[in-house]
Amino acid sequence: MKNFVEKILAIIFVSVLFCCKDKGDPQPESLHGKSVGSSSKQLESTRMQVSILTDDENQVVRFHWMLVKTIVIKNNQSQSLKSPFPVGEHQNFDISLEIHDNCCSELIPLKVSFLNLGNIDIKSISNHYLKSQAFNKNKIYTGPPTGDFWPNQLYAGTVIACKTADGKFSLLKIKNVKFKQSIEVEIYQGAN
Repeated sequence: MKNFVEKILAIIFVSVLFCCKDKGDPQPESLHGKSVGSSSKQLESTRMQVSILTDDENQVVRFHWMLVKTIVIKNNQSQSLKSPFPVGEHQNFDISLEIHDNCCSELIPLKVSFLNLGNIDIKSISNHYLKSQAFNKNKIYTGPPTGDFWPNQLYAGTVIACKTADGKFSLLKIKNVKFKQSIEVEIYQGAN
């Protein structure tokens, strides 16, 4: 009879250890009696460890980018990257679009730093990746469509990461470029 009770306890212990991964799953009831007192304590300890692991797994933060605003920035306007995302006069906010020598427009980082990521899927950009990159204050030009000589040219589909002085990130996805007039931008911010 003692061997039979030990085998049942072993089966319960193994099933708790490998099968009960969620608090919502049914948990085995504890057995009563003197002969199984120490095994019952082990079973309770195992339940507690499984519960702690499950809690830790549920607390994993899932970072993703959320579209917060689509806006058109015209030449000689600046844009805030913070809600309510006002557009204002020349050089009042975080980024600015200005006409350059009447030949092209330039996107200027006023109170942020830029990282031109090119045409990339926003879902593939992690916060961890951005923290490891070197941002700069370089302007990005909206050169003529056939202008191959522009070193840092802005195209529809381009994604630009912006980093504020306090280390927060936003993404700008260029939807449309109207040469020497305006750009249409989607603003993404990180969400957990």
